Amino acid sequence: MASNAGATKHPAWYLNLLEQPNVEVQVGANKSSARARTASAEEGPHLWQRMASIFPQYDHYQKEADRDIPVVVVERVG
Repeated sequence: MASNAGATKHPAWYLNLLEQPNVEVQVGANKSSARARTASAEEGPHLWQRMASIFPQYDHYQKEADRDIPVVVVERVG
């Protein structure tokens, strides 16, 4: 969720991912290569709802932001 706490600009990390979507993800001791992308128009609403159910503040952030807050999907590669 590229919410930037409801700021009017996207967070810098999201802009960086737009330029360089190849990332490394680490969960515990496990590392893997992945690629980040903005959720599609079809995926976004479902993912938004799911994340907002975990962290309801996202809905508040969306009301405050003067932009659509992007939902980021990170998918393993290789």
